[in-house]
Amino acid sequence: MKVENNTVVSLHYVMKNEAGEILDENMQSAPVEYIHGIGKILPVLERSLGGMSAGDKKSISFEDAQITGLIHMDVVVKDVRVATEDELNNGAPKKDDCAPDCCC
Repeated sequence: MKVENNTVVSLHYVMKNEAGEILDENMQSAPVEYIHGIGKILPVLERSLGGMSAGDKKSISFEDAQITGLIHMDVVVKDVRVATEDELNNGAPKKDDCAPDCCC
């Protein structure tokens, strides 16, 4: 399955500044998940991930108004699946550890 609108994308990433210093990363922890196409991540990153599939890797560079200088991200798509109606209504992927009455 490819990354497209209304899919839940799980990914690992490393974010570095122009000097190569790591600003954030999750390569050794659980992948981050988001629903593609609803604007919850940086627009340039969301556009760059479109069309990728599980196992795909990509290096992305962009500028962000909140961070001075160029940002470099190495991303690895771990999984792509169709978002459920509940996830789309809540605007976020369902967490595995949610209880039946969870409102996450």
